[in-house]
This record gives sequence, C-alpha cells and structure tokens, in this order.
Amino acid sequence: MIPHAAGVSATMAVLPEPFYCLERPMVALIPWTPPEFESNVQALIHLCLQRRASGGRIVLGAGWPYESAVFRLLAVAATRLRRAGLAVEVCGTPYCSLAAPRRPEADIAILLDAPSYASLDGWLESKRGQVAVLVGPEADWLLATALPIDFLAEGADAGFSDRAARHVRSLQDLWRGAASEVRSALLLNALGCDVAADLVARPDGAPFLPVGDGQFATLPSQWLAWQAIAGFVEELDRAWESEATRRAPLALLERAAYRFGARRAAKNSRRAVRL
Repeated sequence: MIPHAAGVSATMAVLPEPFYCLERPMVALIPWTPPEFESNVQALIHLCLQRRASGGRIVLGAGWPYESAVFRLLAVAATRLRRAGLAVEVCGTPYCSLAAPRRPEADIAILLDAPSYASLDGWLESKRGQVAVLVGPEADWLLATALPIDFLAEGADAGFSDRAARHVRSLQDLWRGAASEVRSALLLNALGCDVAADLVARPDGAPFLPVGDGQFATLPSQWLAWQAIAGFVEELDRAWESEATRRAPLALLERAAYRFGARRAAKNSRRAVRL
C-alpha cells in the first residue's frame, strides 16, 4: 500500500474540489462562461448529427488543462442526444489496457483517451448511421496518429490559465515531496493509467480517488498531471525504472510504456522505454 506522502493534505488543500464526470474524477476547471459552454455543446451535437448521416468519426482534442471541460462537454452532449432518442455509449474507463475496448453498436460511441491505444481498429470504420467520437489531448493526437482533429476545445475566460497553473504547481509540490511509491502512482496516472486501488492509501486529503467500480484509483484530471511533471526529466526516468513502478501489472506497464515512449520522443529523447 502506498504511504500517505508528507504534506499531501496541505498541498492538495489549495486545489478545487474534484467532481466526477463520465465515471472519472476531475478537477473543477471549466474555461468557458455559461453561454460559451452552451455554444460548444450545440456545436458538438451538430457535428455528431452531421457525421451520423453518412457514418464517420469525430476526433476531439484539447490542451492539457481542458480535460475536465471536455468531459463535462461530452456528458452534457450525450445526455441531450439520448433525450433525442439516440443510443450513446461511453467506453474506455478504467484506463488499464493498451488494447482498445470493442466499439459498441450505438448511434454515438465515445472512446475516452483514445490516443493511448496502440490500435483503434474498429473505431475508425465508417458505419452508416453511427458516429465514433475519439477523445484525447491535442498533443497526443499529433504524436500518435495522422488523424486530423475535427473538434478542438479551446478559448478560455481571463482567469482560467491562472487557475490551471495553481493546480499544476500543487501537483509539482506533491511530486517533489512524495515517496517513491507515490511518485510511481503519479507517473502512471499522468501517463493515462489507473493504478490498482489497493496500491494507494486514501486517508483524508490524499489525492487519489476511486475510478469506476472502485478497483482502480487515479489523481483527478490526468492530462494536467502530465503537464505538471513532464519537466522533471531525470526524475521521471528514475520513477519509471523504480521497483514500485515495476510492480504494476504487465498490461498497465504496456499501456504506460506506449504513452511514455511517444511523449518522450516528442521531446527528442533518445532513451528507449523498457518494459
């Protein structure tokens, strides 16, 4: 069991209260005013209905701080599409495998963190009357595939960057003061992997929250977690090679290695990622 890192409670106390969206914990960082949010919801719904006519896919991307906003956007759009009589399925969580889940037979099928999968076979097929919505960080889409981004979530109110920056600094403080086991869990989370719940202690104030049926746990808003720790290059290497990381299940390490390799390659790293 991962010990509670010293100073975690004080560090995380400055963060916004997390909320759950699409069965995942998120930091409450929404960049848009209510009218702007509504405009984005309507634009996404319109694109879904447009693509559904002929069958197709929508690649949805956003910057690192936008994960909670994207998930909230998807949740509201999905609710409205269901009310309109369409079958909507959300797939991908918990994040624990390099193999993408099977695409469901639904009018609208949403795959969360899609660039983290080695293959999107089935999700890229054109099916008349159906749409696949593939969701992920903009930077990962640019690295992982040649798929163009169809819907880019962007724009923000004046204070959004400052709010996101405070969260990033808090996670950086957590990283600096964390024990090896906590760093390992943080690294895996930042790479889009949910760790086994029995590996993380969750006393009052601890950052890890349950995912799905409670078998897994993660920090809220994994995209921001990567933004926070990506600059600790040598420390990331040590955390990756640590015994704590190596104790993770092989399927989880395969997923993490795929994402870690792609992101480090983007930083011109010549070091291979070993399983």
